[in-house]
Parts: sequence; C-alpha cells; structure tokens
Amino acid sequence: MLYGLFWFIYDPVGFLVTILATTLAYGAFITIIGPKMVAGRPRSMAQLSLHMTLTALLVVLGGLSLIYITVYALETWGGIAWTMSLQGLLILYFGVVVFFGLIQYALSPVIIRMYYKLRKPATHRELRVVRIVEELSKRAGIDTPKVWIADVNVPNAFAFSSFTSRNVAVTAPLLDLLSDEELSGVLGHELGHLRHKDVQVILVLSLIPVALYYLGRGLMFMRSSDRDDSGATLALGAALVAFGVIFSFIVRHFNRLREYYADAHSAILHVSPVPLQRALAKIHVAFENMKNGMGAGAVYAATETPTKMLLIYALVEPFTDWFYDPYNARKISVADIDDVVEELKNAKVSTMEELFATHPPIPKRLQFLDDLAMRHFS
Repeated sequence: MLYGLFWFIYDPVGFLVTILATTLAYGAFITIIGPKMVAGRPRSMAQLSLHMTLTALLVVLGGLSLIYITVYALETWGGIAWTMSLQGLLILYFGVVVFFGLIQYALSPVIIRMYYKLRKPATHRELRVVRIVEELSKRAGIDTPKVWIADVNVPNAFAFSSFTSRNVAVTAPLLDLLSDEELSGVLGHELGHLRHKDVQVILVLSLIPVALYYLGRGLMFMRSSDRDDSGATLALGAALVAFGVIFSFIVRHFNRLREYYADAHSAILHVSPVPLQRALAKIHVAFENMKNGMGAGAVYAATETPTKMLLIYALVEPFTDWFYDPYNARKISVADIDDVVEELKNAKVSTMEELFATHPPIPKRLQFLDDLAMRHFS
C-alpha cells in the first residue's frame, strides 16, 4: 500500500521510466495510430460488426500475446525460470485487476443511485418513461429493466447493470426537453446497451490494458540492481506500461463503436433514425446553452466526472460538442430542430478530441444513422 502511494520515493528510476513510457505511448498513438483509427466512421451494420470484432480481437489476442512474450523473454533472455515467483507475480496482478473490476461492477449500481439521486418514477410525466420502456422491451424481445429518474440538472439518459439487475435512467430535464417520440428514440439506444451487454463487454476488455500496465509496474518493482538483467527487466516493464496505455485507447475506440451499435438498435426498433437524431440535436443545443449560461467548467463538474468513474452508458458525453464549433455565435431554438440536425451533420470534427472521448462526435452519429436508413429502411 505504502509502495503504491510513495512509488516515486521507493523506486525513482522505475517511476521516471514509467512516465517516459507513458508519454511516448501517448505520443505514438496520437500522432500515428489514433488519427487512422478515427479517420472515418462505420457506414453499415456489416462494417460496424467487422470493426467491433477486429478491435475486440486486437485487444484480447494482442494482450495475451504480450503476456506470452513477456514470460518467454523472462525465461529466455532474462534467465528467469517459470518458477513460483513468476507464476505468483502474474496471478497476483491479474487477480487484483479482476477482483477490483468485479467489485466495481457489483457496487456501481448502489453508488450510481446515490450519486445521481435516482428515484422511481412517480408523476404522470415520469410514468410515461415506464410505458415507453415496457413497449420497447417487448419490441426488442428483452426483459423490461428497472426505470429510474435522476435528479440532476443536465439532459441525459444512461443504462447500467450489475449481477442481479439491469437499469435505465433518464434525467428530469430530459423529460421537459424531448417529445414522446424523441424520448423513445433515446430509450431505444439505452436498451441497446443492455441488450448488447455493453457494460460487461467493456469491463472485460478494459481489464487487459489495466493488467498490462500493472504487470509492467510489477516487473520494474521485481528487478534487482545486483542482477545483470535488471536493465532488460526494466525495459520489458516499460514496454508493457506503454502497451497498456495504447490498449486503453483501443478499448475506448471499441466503446465508441458500441455507441454506434446502440444508435443502430434504436433506429431499427423505430424503423427510422429520426427520433434519435432529433433527440441528439436537442441535447446538443441544451448543452451549448448550458455552457453559455453556466460556463463549461460547471457543466464538466456536473456531468463528466461520474461518467468516467462509474460503469454507466450515457446517451451523450457532454463534451463531444467540444469537437466542433458551429453554434458558438448564436443560440438555437429547438423549434427548428430538423435544421439543426442537418447543420450538425456537416459540422467539422476534431480528430484529436475524438481520440480521448468515449462517444463518437454527434455529427458522425447523425451521419451513421443516415447511412443506416439508406441501406435498411429505404
């Protein structure tokens, strides 16, 4: 425990090497790998499925291959036999990563309910959410999840689950913002996350970069200055740390693909992309107006931190609208929302910002829904 808190004192060389490896990994991904990864967008369900499959295989097979190479290098070049100490190291780090992942998954619904002040729908306005969820669940062929109202002052919706329950929540401002049709489009998206088991899938994939990172840290810690191979062990640990960072970006890209997948689920349930497109545009306008009134920092504090902390799938990442800047000079009325949708489809998107986001920019989501409609609904 103390080592984790004061690592830079116990092992200053390992600390500096980790910082260097992390910085180089960020730089390599941002300048070389990342821009190619987000250069386009899926244009059909078949292409989306292919991209998701290849990305997941890259994470799983790539991660396992790196672990195998690490063991091989330790045995062959480092002269470390496959002993109990090496087995113990691997089991310890993977065990810790999996344990804390499962604990987070098990406790997240409790923390989410407390943080977002979730309560059961009570008023007529709120009970319409229950009716829509029940109808969409029947249409989707899944069990109806629990429905919650979140008393937070931002328009959004999110899905979350645990070992024993599946849940959908909408914030109170979203009910005032959207029509029943648009709300149905949003809830179709959230049911898509539950049907596709996105929380569980992302949790499993995210364990791999975390394991690589901490395995690299462990190798740095186990090296001994009186051994000839301490430099090689340090280098191997640094490489694992770097790959852990890169793989975390790849998992984030997979997460963005799952957002497209949930968007497609909503469009297919409604045999139209329009309800979700209008909802996304209205939420975009609402966040723009909030930023103008509250300031971007206040909106960030109210929305972004819990999204990153907890295992939830929100409809929008509030700051995906930092990726493009079509409306800073004027406020948009939701009365002409179809015009807003068309303008957003043509908005310029920042590649750099997209690399760090969990959601695709709204313009790309709107364009993907258009492509889906042309292929499947025309």
